[in-house]
Amino acid sequence: MGQGQARNVGVRWRYACGPALAVLALAGACALVGAGPVRGEQGPRLHVELNRAEQVDDACRLSFLMKNAMGVALSRMSLQIVIFGADEQIRQVVTLSAGAMQKDKQRVRQFDLPQTACGDIARILLNEVSACASASEGAEVTPEACLAATRVSSRADIELVL
Repeated sequence: MGQGQARNVGVRWRYACGPALAVLALAGACALVGAGPVRGEQGPRLHVELNRAEQVDDACRLSFLMKNAMGVALSRMSLQIVIFGADEQIRQVVTLSAGAMQKDKQRVRQFDLPQTACGDIARILLNEVSACASASEGAEVTPEACLAATRVSSRADIELVL
């Protein structure tokens, strides 16, 4: 009789708690599926951070911290940026050459924008990756793939967007 009661309790528990457990399991699975994009660090990435903007004479010096997490060394990389003023009008379109980038290496590149006051720049748009090529034979990397893998951020008072 003790065994039968245990079975009945188990059956009742399964029916009473089964739907709740199914909901919890489904919620957990949804949370795991949802966690993939939130992490955002899986797969190839190019990280571009506007780390600093400083006035140097009549030029605005932009310092970018870049990390190649594409999985391969890059023989060259160039970024086309668009400078917007506070009035949201385009001030300049500039191509910045980052040069070669080793795999999983961070590097800092500085670019001077002549006759530009940093305080007049409201936003920088990373418009396109104009050049991006693998340094390894057989590993094909395109500018389009590099742009799709790019993540941007800014520590400066100037917004950097894709």
